[in-house]
Amino acid sequence: MFRKIKDDIYSVGVIDWHRKLFDELIPL
Repeated sequence: MFRKIKDDIYSVGVIDWHRKLFDELIPL
């Protein structure tokens, strides 16, 4: 249970990181 929540938070963090990175590379 805790492992799944941890993985979900990690996945969301990675997605947010990629989103910020792409926003800097490709300003909309």
